[in-house]
Amino acid sequence: MSNIISERSFAFQQVDKPVREYRITRGPGRPNSSEGHMDNFIIAEENKCKDMNTTGNLLVGVYTGINEASPREYIRKTWGLTARTNPRIRLIFVVGSSTDAEAMNKIKMESLGNGDIVQGDFIDTYRNLTLKSFIFFKWANLFCRNAKNLLKIDSDMQINLAQLLDVLELSTIQDKFICSIVVKHNKVIRDASSKWYVPFQYYSEFVYPNHCPGAAYIVPKRIGMKIAALPLPNEPFPVDDAYITGILREELQEDLTAGIFKFHHNRGKSVDMIFEGTNKKEIKSVRIMNFRH
Repeated sequence: MSNIISERSFAFQQVDKPVREYRITRGPGRPNSSEGHMDNFIIAEENKCKDMNTTGNLLVGVYTGINEASPREYIRKTWGLTARTNPRIRLIFVVGSSTDAEAMNKIKMESLGNGDIVQGDFIDTYRNLTLKSFIFFKWANLFCRNAKNLLKIDSDMQINLAQLLDVLELSTIQDKFICSIVVKHNKVIRDASSKWYVPFQYYSEFVYPNHCPGAAYIVPKRIGMKIAALPLPNEPFPVDDAYITGILREELQEDLTAGIFKFHHNRGKSVDMIFEGTNKKEIKSVRIMNFRH
């Protein structure tokens, strides 16, 4: 597993200085464990899935910034409330760390009050989203092994989780990355002023492999466990969706599909997820709506 990242994909030497700021926070004396040990976590919520049912479950990982307390509270009171009442669904907020002591204390207090924060030991920046994915999968592997499917979703989206769980059970498409659409021929951006900038030293190809959009995608447990077995990268790839569901997916020799749901934009404000991998009599539609914090 340690050699899963090929020389074709990465060469971390001589990376431009602006990119190297995305370091993790652990000092040189703390090992970078490939098993997902507690060194990877500041807050772990080890008992979150303790009483979860044993079949057909869904774990939701909402990626939020450490200072995004208001969006987290909104989610707890709206679409995320289902995870508190449905024994087959669990929801966690995946956050990073900060050099600001006040921010670290606030997230600790929020965790004590709600029991749904999983905090990784890395600086919480946009270009560290790849580390959030690793932390999500490692946490699921350690503490939520009964989850059959893992939903990664951004904090500015909302979805009917109960309907999603029902549709996943009816679907004939299993054991693949599940996207809304498959992004094809997506060019690697070399413009240093872009937030999606990737230096040639990070990735030498000019086009990413086929991948999922980052707003939401589903990963089956088997694939999540394969990702969890990999080391937490010291130099994370700056574009999370292209890396996890594209580059890394290819290295792991896994497939992806867009056959279960599709996004349909509605006046640029809302999105429908139309599920297609089910019996035609049982097809359901789950609305995902984008909202501003």
